[in-house]
Amino acid sequence: MKQRVRLTFRKEGAIRFISHHDVMRTFERLLRRTGLPLRASEGFNPRPRISFPAALGVGIASEGEVCEFDLDTWVAPGEIRARVGAQMPAGLGLADLEVISPREKGTVARAVYRVAMEGAPLPTPEQVAALLEAGTAVIVRRRGNREKDIDVRPFLRALRHEGDRLVMTIRTTPAGAVRPEEVLRAMGVPDDTIKRHARIVREKVILQ
Repeated sequence: MKQRVRLTFRKEGAIRFISHHDVMRTFERLLRRTGLPLRASEGFNPRPRISFPAALGVGIASEGEVCEFDLDTWVAPGEIRARVGAQMPAGLGLADLEVISPREKGTVARAVYRVAMEGAPLPTPEQVAALLEAGTAVIVRRRGNREKDIDVRPFLRALRHEGDRLVMTIRTTPAGAVRPEEVLRAMGVPDDTIKRHARIVREKVILQ
């Protein structure tokens, strides 16, 4: 009996600086080490069927990343949890695990981020209100030598102060999503301030 597993994991400490591709490779290795009956893809180079509904930017910590994988035969969830937890390297931690329908595939609807500024002020309530009330909020996205205008506002579902932190909910649409840093830029926070002082944690990924 085939089985599909969805696990939620934390990513923190120095390991938050590795790329999404490195995280994928890390999970493939650790799942192989568990000895679980991983279901593989078909073709000339079969690989374990592992997927991540949402990539995480380099340098961002997370309390709720999602990984899904398939097994060829049924294994008790408690046994899966014990085996996976035993193989997690430093900086990765198993937060939750559930068995889902073999036909179910997680698609991201939105993600919640928490932002603190260490040694620099947060955007003011007036800056937050101005962004929420704006019809558009265009910033320039730079990737290497390429530049592209991005309207941040359609992706922003919620934005609020919570104590000494800023909490933002960012939607994922067919056009993609924006990064928390881009939301800060849309409120006028300089790039250098973001790089030096922003401490960003993804609290959770919400699937649809």
